[in-house]
Amino acid sequence: MNREPHGLRDKWDDNGEQFRAVFEHAACGICLIGTDGRFLQANLSLCSMLGYTVDELSSLHIGEITHPEDAELSRDWAQAMLAGESCPHQLEKRCLHRSGRIVWVTASRSLHRDQTGVPLFFIEIMQDITEQKSLENMLRYGQKMEAIGTLTGGIAHDYNNILSAIVGYGTLLEMKLPRDNPLFRYVEQILSAANRAARLNQTLLAFGRTSDMHLSVVDLDEVVLGTVSQLIKVLGKDIGIRTSLSAGDATVLADPDQIEQVLLNLAVNARDSMPEGGMLTLGTMMTALDAAFVRANGYGEPGAYLLLTVSDTGTGMDEKTRQRIFEPFFSTKGAGKGTGLGLSMVYGIIKSHKGFITCHSDPGNGTTFSIHLPAQSQRCK
Repeated sequence: MNREPHGLRDKWDDNGEQFRAVFEHAACGICLIGTDGRFLQANLSLCSMLGYTVDELSSLHIGEITHPEDAELSRDWAQAMLAGESCPHQLEKRCLHRSGRIVWVTASRSLHRDQTGVPLFFIEIMQDITEQKSLENMLRYGQKMEAIGTLTGGIAHDYNNILSAIVGYGTLLEMKLPRDNPLFRYVEQILSAANRAARLNQTLLAFGRTSDMHLSVVDLDEVVLGTVSQLIKVLGKDIGIRTSLSAGDATVLADPDQIEQVLLNLAVNARDSMPEGGMLTLGTMMTALDAAFVRANGYGEPGAYLLLTVSDTGTGMDEKTRQRIFEPFFSTKGAGKGTGLGLSMVYGIIKSHKGFITCHSDPGNGTTFSIHLPAQSQRCK
């Protein structure tokens, strides 16, 4: 490269082709960076990791492939080394792939000086840990949701005991009062509010996975078709419904009422994201997950699954919002327009069926929820 410091090309030549082969074909990314932050050399692994050719990467500054939020950290790291200050030789940071996606790396850096102590260039080794970071985030999220579910279930049971007393004594009072008594309407309001609270409590119990389930081997296609008439009422006349069903052995071990509740909740969210109308698509298909998929994604177990998808043509959501949608009481709706428990309940129901749910969404391009439920053989009936 034409920006190599004096003596670097000689170093390649003096050490021969073996030294070059080690550099160029190492499994981890290796690069030489000038003291001005520009790339001097990069091996094939680093180019593959970041999506650039060797020539393209050699024309860039290290700051151009560093995530903006980590740019100051990377800059301070380099300046501390140049100043001879004590600093870590390894840290985690985010790089930017040529496509724009984030690549998490563990970076090890050292500073090469000449015999008089003048800094010549940095040697940086990068290991792609994006998959590891994704698995760690999934594990933390799963643990958080489990903890919230346990807490929610416990609170809901105590809450249910209080509600039982309110409803019980309120009903007795209603029975004792004549309907023409001016206090009668207040009792009705008390009971109405208590009933709304009871429905909310059922949602909490569902999220905490402590409510009763009635499992049986059911045809998922039949459950979907049986729910369509309800969905039409929920969605209104401006939103169409399309189905793309497996037309095969689509049996799962499930509580059909709870699966219907999942579909209704997802439909309500879809409706709210399509204020000008649109299309809701429900799909089922048989699929199989192998060990490689489980390792790559950090969830599920290898085997046969029924994949239930619910897609809309709505406004979509950004990544920051998408990561929080299953959290209890998180809502993008205005005050008083939702409890923030609808998707939390969906999450709890699917987990209680030993399945898992994921969401893909982009602003302006709609949202797709993908639900995997363990497949059952018709012989189980």
